[in-house]
Amino acid sequence: MTILDPLTGELSFPGGLRLSAGMSLGDGDRLMPMGKKEVSGGIIAPLCLTRQGLLSEVRLSVCAVDGQAVPGAAQRAFLFSCLRFKDPCPDTQECVRIRCAFGEVLVVTDPYTGSVEARIRYALDA
Repeated sequence: MTILDPLTGELSFPGGLRLSAGMSLGDGDRLMPMGKKEVSGGIIAPLCLTRQGLLSEVRLSVCAVDGQAVPGAAQRAFLFSCLRFKDPCPDTQECVRIRCAFGEVLVVTDPYTGSVEARIRYALDA
């Protein structure tokens, strides 16, 4: 199951949560954890970042794949499948930036812990 619309950048989670570029999430600049969300094949935790109350970035971390904590390579493969992209460097686990119509997707693997995070960054007009 993919959760990202590659044209608009909208993230859709089972249960009805939808996150989209520039949506209003209150006032000011904030970090907003959205809790763990079950998706097909695993659990993802989205963290929203707002700028002047508007959603500017969503960071996705993998909590589990098939009900289990997994190493970084499996986290990375799971994130790429959820985002509907192919990992261009699965062997080296290098950071990947994918430019999109809505902004960019950055997939980062921490070299020390092996944990993986996807950052969906929206290009908002200033």
